[in-house]
Amino acid sequence: MKPFLTVLLTAVLYAEQANALICYTCNAQPSNDLCMVADDCPNNAKYCGTTVVMNPPGFSSGIRISKMCMVMCQETRQNNGSMSTTCCHTDYCNYNSAATSGISAAVLVAAFLASSLHLLSWTGP
Repeated sequence: MKPFLTVLLTAVLYAEQANALICYTCNAQPSNDLCMVADDCPNNAKYCGTTVVMNPPGFSSGIRISKMCMVMCQETRQNNGSMSTTCCHTDYCNYNSAATSGISAAVLVAAFLASSLHLLSWTGP
């Protein structure tokens, strides 16, 4: 009976971990290169978010990027674009400094391949 409970507990913990969203996280970094740390989000987080602030007061450089896990998301653009927050909802989706709003890498690759095949098949006049 003990081995069965151990296996069951392991399976439940693994399944719970597998459902967690994975987002890149950082706080007020001057470059997107410094925001490439992936973290497992809490189970209640449904979004990855990216906030970009241009010319923030108190900082010497002109940009600060923050990335985080979010329970709720409200995309914003404030002060003529000097601050924006974007959200997405798939693993690793906030990899760039403006989150891709949920467009997966597979969709982008498929679109690239389709356009490449179209160009290769075009014979011209």
